Amino acid sequence: GWRSDVAEDVLLTWDMLQRGWRVGFAEDACCFVIVPSDVKSFLRQRLRHARMTLRALREMPTELVKRKSMLFVVWHLLFPWTDLAFTLAFVPGVILSVAYSSNLLMGPLALTLLPAALLMNVAIFFVMRSMFHANGLKIRRNVGGLIVYTFGYSLLLQPARVAGYLMGLMRPRSRKA
Repeated sequence: GWRSDVAEDVLLTWDMLQRGWRVGFAEDACCFVIVPSDVKSFLRQRLRHARMTLRALREMPTELVKRKSMLFVVWHLLFPWTDLAFTLAFVPGVILSVAYSSNLLMGPLALTLLPAALLMNVAIFFVMRSMFHANGLKIRRNVGGLIVYTFGYSLLLQPARVAGYLMGLMRPRSRKA
């Protein structure tokens, strides 16, 4: 049931649901992935992922809206907007603040996003810690890594995803035979 052009798990999941297959969620599942080792490959991966997210939203089966999976759909609809807000408010605010050594340049929207990003990452940490504990795994203490991940990763991720969304919007839809 896997289309040869599928590069996104969302499309695969929606194909399965359209065929009437049952798809479940395992909140305690643990998966480790190999990520790109250099920034260029990482950015290319994020651009592709953003383009595929738009494609998945364009190809969303209408019957998904009628199912209990609506939360999943809404969650994916929020990605482009949060990425755009972060890219247009937070990233320029950080750059201006560092360049001119002034916290006043961060702006109210950027300062609003900061606690939201921190809260989201803290929530993810506690969920992951619980899941790791249940599987007998240990999270190493790395406060510096958490800070770099929370802020540095986002400074690369969100602008790359916004660029990917724009690329996805500019490319014509592929025609199905």
